[in-house]
Amino acid sequence: MNHVISLLLEEAQCGNEDVFDKALSDLRFLIERETMNRHGAEDRKEYEQLFFKKELIEYSISQREIDLIKYFLIYLLLNFPDRSLLTAKCLKVFFDQSIEEAICSAIEIYMDKDDSTTCELIYAIVNAYQDQSYLSNDRVRTLFNKIREFGKKHSKEIIEAEFAL
Repeated sequence: MNHVISLLLEEAQCGNEDVFDKALSDLRFLIERETMNRHGAEDRKEYEQLFFKKELIEYSISQREIDLIKYFLIYLLLNFPDRSLLTAKCLKVFFDQSIEEAICSAIEIYMDKDDSTTCELIYAIVNAYQDQSYLSNDRVRTLFNKIREFGKKHSKEIIEAEFAL
């Protein structure tokens, strides 16, 4: 793994909010650039403005690094609630169905505590599919129904909009 990536993972666990905020932001944009294949000249200009660590503009993460980052972020989400929203935003841009069960576990944890994080986690599930086939998962369907009935304002609105489709 590249030294810069290792440093980002280390900084994401740091106790200093400014440090972990910047690290998670950089991770999110790094993931997004790969998963959305945003490597063009116009994209580069945008990322030059977004990245805190400018050396990441030239860096392309490997599939192995994507997998390591993904599982690291799940660990972070479940163990560092003070950065759950930033972590959920990172997970949302993976568009990855393989982490659906972990996302469900996180929704169960945050559903009553943090509406913003719950919203991002809902998007992490919804964005991983091109259709509503995520509803074939009983756990997802049960959680979404629970949010629909007992969820906080914004997550409830997202679920209502999803079911209205």
